Amino acid sequence: MELFELERAFKNHIFHNEDEIKIHFHSDIIKPLLEELNPKMIGQFKSETVFHWGRRADATFQNISFELKKYGYFKTPKGIEEALKGRSRKDHGLYDYIIENSGISAKDTTEAMAQKILNGIGVGFDGKRFLFARFVSVPVAEKLDTEKLTMEIDLELPVSFRHEVKDFSAGLKRLALLLKQQDKIALNKKNLISVINPKSQFVQKNMKIIYEELYFNLNDLRGSSRVRTLYHEWDRVFGTMYGDDIQATSFTEVSSVIKDLYGYNDDVKIDSKAFLFTLQTFFNMFLKLLIYAFLAQLVSPVYAFTDMLTKPQINKLFDGELHKYDSLVANFFESHFMEWFTYTCSDGKFDTVVVNDILAVVNQFDLSTYILKPEELQDILQEVYMELIPAKMRHLMGEYFSPDWIVEHALDLVGYTGEIEKTLIDPAAGSGTFLTHAIKRVVGQRGGKLSRDDIDKITHNIIGFDINPISVVAAKANYILAVFSSCEDEVFQDFAGPVDIPIYIADSILSPVVYTEESERTLLIGTSVGKFQIPKFSDYADASEFLRTLSKNIDDKCDFDLFWDRVGGRVIDSQYKTVAEELFDRLYTLHRAGNDSFWPVILRNSFAPILIGNKFDFVVGNPPWIAWKSMSKSYREGTLEIWKSYGIFEKNAYDKKTTHDDFGMAVTYVAVDKYLKENGNMVFLLPASFLKSTKGGEGFRKFSITRFGQNIPFSVDAVDDFSNVKLFTIPTVVIKFTKSVEMEYPMRNYKVWSQVGKKTTIDSHAKWYQAARNMTSETLDAQPVDGNDKQSSWLTMSDMGFANKILDPSPKRYYSGRKGIEPAGAKGVYLLKKPVRSRDGLLLVENCMERQRRKDFLAKGVHKGKVEETFVFPMLGGRNIGKWQVKSNEFMLVPHTAEYKYGIPVAELDKIAPRTSEWLYFYHDELLNSRIQNGKFFNPSTQPYYRLDNVGEYTYAPYKVLWKEQTGSMSAVVVGSYFESVPNADRGLFSEDKAIVVDSKVLMLGLPEFEEANYVCGILNAKDVVAVIDGYAINTNRGIDVLKYLAIPKYDRKDLVHQKISAMSQEIHARMKMVKPEGIFRLEEELNDEVRKLFSSITAPPIKESSFNVP
Repeated sequence: MELFELERAFKNHIFHNEDEIKIHFHSDIIKPLLEELNPKMIGQFKSETVFHWGRRADATFQNISFELKKYGYFKTPKGIEEALKGRSRKDHGLYDYIIENSGISAKDTTEAMAQKILNGIGVGFDGKRFLFARFVSVPVAEKLDTEKLTMEIDLELPVSFRHEVKDFSAGLKRLALLLKQQDKIALNKKNLISVINPKSQFVQKNMKIIYEELYFNLNDLRGSSRVRTLYHEWDRVFGTMYGDDIQATSFTEVSSVIKDLYGYNDDVKIDSKAFLFTLQTFFNMFLKLLIYAFLAQLVSPVYAFTDMLTKPQINKLFDGELHKYDSLVANFFESHFMEWFTYTCSDGKFDTVVVNDILAVVNQFDLSTYILKPEELQDILQEVYMELIPAKMRHLMGEYFSPDWIVEHALDLVGYTGEIEKTLIDPAAGSGTFLTHAIKRVVGQRGGKLSRDDIDKITHNIIGFDINPISVVAAKANYILAVFSSCEDEVFQDFAGPVDIPIYIADSILSPVVYTEESERTLLIGTSVGKFQIPKFSDYADASEFLRTLSKNIDDKCDFDLFWDRVGGRVIDSQYKTVAEELFDRLYTLHRAGNDSFWPVILRNSFAPILIGNKFDFVVGNPPWIAWKSMSKSYREGTLEIWKSYGIFEKNAYDKKTTHDDFGMAVTYVAVDKYLKENGNMVFLLPASFLKSTKGGEGFRKFSITRFGQNIPFSVDAVDDFSNVKLFTIPTVVIKFTKSVEMEYPMRNYKVWSQVGKKTTIDSHAKWYQAARNMTSETLDAQPVDGNDKQSSWLTMSDMGFANKILDPSPKRYYSGRKGIEPAGAKGVYLLKKPVRSRDGLLLVENCMERQRRKDFLAKGVHKGKVEETFVFPMLGGRNIGKWQVKSNEFMLVPHTAEYKYGIPVAELDKIAPRTSEWLYFYHDELLNSRIQNGKFFNPSTQPYYRLDNVGEYTYAPYKVLWKEQTGSMSAVVVGSYFESVPNADRGLFSEDKAIVVDSKVLMLGLPEFEEANYVCGILNAKDVVAVIDGYAINTNRGIDVLKYLAIPKYDRKDLVHQKISAMSQEIHARMKMVKPEGIFRLEEELNDEVRKLFSSITAPPIKESSFNVP
């Protein structure tokens, strides 16, 4: 059925009154539409509907209320207003009918009432024009007018009444979509995830089919060489960031999680990376078919999927050659990594089965949701992806998807209002959330509707890159939904050629830095089949057309001369003819060898960061958070030059054992350098540790592009700290940068946000104003904690007066922290359950293998045995200590002494503790491997295979001040020996008292005297000092540098203030050992006063703005 036939049939009549309009509206329009689109619900259309409160609409269909008027009634504003509100206070219109048809009652909550009203739709018709009315969500509540309805509801709701008038053809299309949607499932997060989830039989069945087909093609010679080429290229571009190197990453450890999530038996072997490729393939199929159906409805609202797609049709659809409904978009349906299944040649026709199965599911959803209500557009696709992929795997890839409210706030912060001429890029776009929100702002600026010219400007100015192929597909899908849901009706009558969606599968970090600097005239990129050289273009549109034409000509088996006639002198300068011919010959040879003509598509994406060329007014995004130590060896080697040339590393060692820096730091510097205009603004979501960590980030905090002799400063203008809000698993800040502006301190716009009440997850689709209602904020000053080092960790305080005194860099530092013992990947060996003393004086031991992660140790299992007591020590971890107190303890085997800080030699251990030596030898190979892989500067030639890290004289100090590495607020405790410090210590376990050791999650200061230890601990626990420490060390990063910055005077037992601080610390420690400690608050207040006296003699002046020096 064609809609123009319905229009022609209706217009053949002459209408004398309103009743004739009503009769033919039903017979010529409603009835045939329902028979075609929604036959099961044809009986739901009711004429002359009387509502609960006695009002009568001309007709209703489910949540749609109709108001029919005489011919041409809407030609004047008065006629439209009457249809909407009625002729008088006694007459009614669509406003009233929508409210009455919603079914609201006085018993409903405000939220429920608003939702019911938002679901309603009003349709007016006068024989010439359609009138569509509805309520939309708004941030400020409005009074609901129910005076005509005799309803006992008198309140304000966050909804506002809207309407639009459409001509006959456009209105008929809209009506068809409305009638069709009544038989469909709403396209929202809840409904989509109920069908697309790992436990769904539909998903599990198709994932297994795809995985088996992929496995066959990768591992059987009868499989397709083209499939292998695409998989290896995907692995080269995307997979190698994580790698196969078990020593470098944990990526391969998620196979057990995959099995559990997708219903595989334990005995089935799963390749984690191949399964990720499978998962992305399935999601790609779903997204492509979803958008295909969406575009089909835009062109023809009465279109319905009825026939199954054949293998040739599937191939053409995913290659972008099934032109029936994809003429709006040029580069969404194209052969790339995820289209490998179109090249299979097995007899099973697996792709026909899977694609049609997915298509049947897609057809259940109402794809007109965002056309009818474009303001409700949300990135629900990322949440489906999050549901499909194990969280552990996502986090290994640095994928932390951004909720709508934080994206909205980030765009506010960067200053992007939706000006269509302004340019914006997200260089790590993920599923395109920032881009779609930017497009929604443009739509808002354009009055809610986009013209064809607007679409061209948007696709030229709002751009994204991502290295993850499936994220790019999702981002393109969201981009298409955002743009085409908001178009004027006339746009689709003469679209004037398809548009390119400007989101590309590309490494936005390597591409502009590495590839562009090898030659002035050409670009060189490596692939899994060798290197390609292409000309440099000044305009991306020319480059894109060159590569697209190249692909088609190779596929059509044209010769080079014909190809050159089509592009030479038009999209490429004649000086590049030789380069073009070499590229053509190379690709043609690959095509003949079965490696196919998809290479130009891949190159067009890979080179996009270079070919686009222009820099942007705004850069926004949430770049991947991947620690250098978690990246594969191959990707670390590939990006090493970037890290070094930008001076980002905090140390000179570039291996995973020593650096705490994160890939997001490199993304930030490249984005400022390569993508941001002079004086342009950038906002990134980043880990708080980039600013507030004493364990890394020094290079990041340089805030200057010094690469290759450049000297381009950039500043932090504002920080919104969401560490106290449940956003991501890692404390997060939103940072606004401005290019070409010097960084000045103090930075007076550091805003700390905190959730009101309990920290609960905020709805990911909430708007910023809704999320902000549940938060409070405080604006602080920020400056480097070390006055002599502008790259030191940031201190944030409301008042820097006291902080400047205790952080004064001029006095000598007498105390420095140490990290606790590091088992270097063998925690399950060295940590012991409580030993039992046997009659022969030996200890019966059993190690805590449940604390072990490495698979080789787990395979070896628990080892019970007898050892000498000599090297078994009471141990304290973070869970065992609190402020002023020891709560419990554990035990640890430490085959070291103060003399042998790198481990007692094997021969020596055999002599003095043969049972211990024998017990350790059970894990010889595993311990040796873990030392080599994880130990700090381990030398197997000179050091024993059981060596531990971070052991020295300080380990055995008689008194220690301890604090946790990870804690909400700074807190310290003094410990002495086992019998002295551990509550309920087992005095029969050891023949003599033992020193206490600590694990790597506890930091320590070893001291010889009890009084001095309490003096330092008292200072660290003083309220005002805690506030300063909390101000420069985030709760996951309280390292040894906590003491480095504090100007604590050397303990002097003759100094009365020193004595008082020590005595008060001792008193509080003693009281904390009581069953019911009393007077702690009062003592802590007095202690704080004494500590303030201690630093009152320091007259360090406030730090002047920009008075920081580079070390």
